[in-house]
Amino acid sequence: MHPNLPPNITVLGSINMDLVGVSNQLPKAGETLSGTSFTMTPGGKGANQAVGLSRLGANVQMIGKIGNDIFGKELILNLKRNRINVKNIQTSSDVESGVALILLDSNKENYILVIPGANATCGKEQIEAVSKTLINSKCLLIQFEIPPSISFTAAKFARNLGATTILDPSPTINFDPYNFKHIDIITPNQSEAEYYTGIRVIDKESASKAAELLRRKNIPTVIITLGSRGAYYSSANASGLINGKKMNVVDTVGAGDAFNAGLAVAISNGGTLVDCIKFAVACGNLAVTKSGAQNAMPYKDAVSSFINTPL
Repeated sequence: MHPNLPPNITVLGSINMDLVGVSNQLPKAGETLSGTSFTMTPGGKGANQAVGLSRLGANVQMIGKIGNDIFGKELILNLKRNRINVKNIQTSSDVESGVALILLDSNKENYILVIPGANATCGKEQIEAVSKTLINSKCLLIQFEIPPSISFTAAKFARNLGATTILDPSPTINFDPYNFKHIDIITPNQSEAEYYTGIRVIDKESASKAAELLRRKNIPTVIITLGSRGAYYSSANASGLINGKKMNVVDTVGAGDAFNAGLAVAISNGGTLVDCIKFAVACGNLAVTKSGAQNAMPYKDAVSSFINTPL
C-alpha cells in the first residue's frame, strides 16, 4: 500500500466508558480515603485503538457492541467525532454498556476493573461484520475484552483473507494455545508476557526468553512492550530491542493501545518490522504524557515530529 493513501483497518473489540479516580494512595480493604479528582471518558481497548488509528490517518471500521443507555449514546458520538465508521456497532436493548473503573495512584500507575456489559455478548453479528469489512482491510486488531472465541474466529477470517492480525492479549485469560495459529503478531506488556510464559520480564534477556517461548506457540512475531524502555521483538528473521524515550508521565492508561494503533498503521503502510515498531514505540511514549485513554492517542504529525527530535 502506498504510504500516502489512508490504510483501511478493522478493529473488533470493546467499547467502554472509563470512570477514572485519582488518589495519592489506594484504599485497603474496608478503608475509605478521599481522592483528588474524577473524570468520565470514553474507553475500551477496542475503541481506544480505533481512535488511535484514526488520529494516525487510517480509515477505521469499528466492530463491537454497546448498551441502549446514556453511556452507549455518548460512546457512539465520540467515535463519530473521531471519524470512525460506526455502522457495524450493534446496540443491545438487554445489557448495559461496558464500563471500566480506573484508579490512579501518586506513582502514575493504573489499576483497572473492567465490567464488560454489552461487550461480553458479542457474537455471530460481529463475526459477520468482520468477514465483510476485512475484504478491504489490511489489518485486524483484536483484544480480550470481548469473548475470546469471537476474537479468534475473526483472526481466522483475517488469515484466510490475507489481512495481518495483531493480538493485544489483554486482559490476561486462559485459553487453548491452539488458537494462536491464526495470529500474526502478539503484543503483550511485561506482566502479560509473564502470565502467558511464566517468565518474569525485567530486562532484554528475560524479554528474549519470553518472546521465544511465545514464538514456539506458533506466533510468527512477538513484540513485548517495556514501557519507557521501548519494546523487544522476535520474529523468524530478526530480534532485538527498540529503545523508547524517558517521558514526563501523566498516566499510562492508553500507552498500550497507542502502541498497537501505531504498529497497525505502520504495517498497513508497508514499513519494515523495525521501522513499524519504532513508530509504535513513539506512539506509546507520547500517550503517557496525557491523561485518559482516547484523549491520549497521538496524532500523526505529533508522532513524526517526536521521532525526528533528538534524544
